[in-house]
Amino acid sequence: MQQALSITLSLAAALACASQVPNLESSMSDLESDERGEVSAPLFEVRPLPEEGRLSVFRPHLAKFVEVFGVHVIATDSSADAKVLHAATLLAEWLD
Repeated sequence: MQQALSITLSLAAALACASQVPNLESSMSDLESDERGEVSAPLFEVRPLPEEGRLSVFRPHLAKFVEVFGVHVIATDSSADAKVLHAATLLAEWLD
């Protein structure tokens, strides 16, 4: 049960102003094309929660996050990076 609670999905819109919408063009710039013009999957990285900004409100309880097309996967420090990346990959597949 604790493991299920340790990984939290939160929408960027819930953390920012309701009027702020993620820029699709900037999200698409994370994708790279190969020489045949085919788009490869984006690479996600686990980063620590920032000291300041929208995500800093989670710092007392959560420690790291991955951004997936403007949506954040936020996790505790005890969550394995592999599991956080797995959750990010599943979210990316679902959003795609």
